[in-house]
Amino acid sequence: MKKQILIGADSFEKIIGGNYFYVDKTLFIKELLENRGEVTLITRPRRFGKTLNMSMLECFFDINRDSKALFDRLKIMEHKDIVEKHLNKYPVISLTLKNVEEDTYKNAIENIRDLISSVYRQNRYLYESDRLDEQQKEIFYTLLSGKSTESRLKSALKFLTECLYTYHKERVIVLLDEYDAPITNALMKGYYDKMISFMRGFMGSVFKTNKYLKHKELDNYWVNTGSVRELQDVFYKGDAALKNELAGLLTGAPVMMRLEDEITYPIKYVRSNTFWTMLLNAGYLRASKIDRFGAELVNMEVKSIFSRYAEEWFGEQH
Repeated sequence: MKKQILIGADSFEKIIGGNYFYVDKTLFIKELLENRGEVTLITRPRRFGKTLNMSMLECFFDINRDSKALFDRLKIMEHKDIVEKHLNKYPVISLTLKNVEEDTYKNAIENIRDLISSVYRQNRYLYESDRLDEQQKEIFYTLLSGKSTESRLKSALKFLTECLYTYHKERVIVLLDEYDAPITNALMKGYYDKMISFMRGFMGSVFKTNKYLKHKELDNYWVNTGSVRELQDVFYKGDAALKNELAGLLTGAPVMMRLEDEITYPIKYVRSNTFWTMLLNAGYLRASKIDRFGAELVNMEVKSIFSRYAEEWFGEQH
């Protein structure tokens, strides 16, 4: 049967198992392992396959899978040392927060509580084993049943890494997709302060000084949806120089910039560097090969996408 193109799919297992066309990006696994950083943050524009790559990582590392057939004839299998040492060798937690887009803080927390409950159900074998003590089982069941307090919910991922390590005696890989979706949505819906406080605890507990972690991979949501609105707002506040630089960027001229050290929500426009730093962090720009620091759009696809945004922005200001 001829291979077909599967549009919009983000499941590595579905694409490979269904014999669909797949652009082999499995050497990203090698790059990730050689990087040796405890945390990897992926920032690229929408439709760049970030979620598919996360799915690929889950299939490769997950100790509860047998993925050798999925990766057969893909580039990573040429590196036998990596395959032997790392294929299906680690407990993996995979979670996406992309759908946490509620009108109120209370509903957003309930959404996250349901997502955590689902992840715990996927790992119910831990609760049913004799490797967790009674106190661990009690906490585990509270999170599994969706009855946890907000305080307990903040440490839910950290506690699950502890349980997975206790069972498997292997450190855990955490894959968190679109981790900032709740923050971006909260900013737009008016409960940013409460959500940022929760997310600091939720992410900080699992990603900072966690002895049970092997690696953590973060994919940001900011550039997918909320970012466009944020970029638009910053663009509107910009001066004529910013708009001229943007027009030049779209015609191929690199923009000269100085990176802003700290840009946090809610974003306040101070100078054009704010806008360019946002684009660079989001993956729309790359450094250009010139003496001073300059940046240009990463490729033709991004140029096409961003041109549409800019056309709308310029049009709405006239």
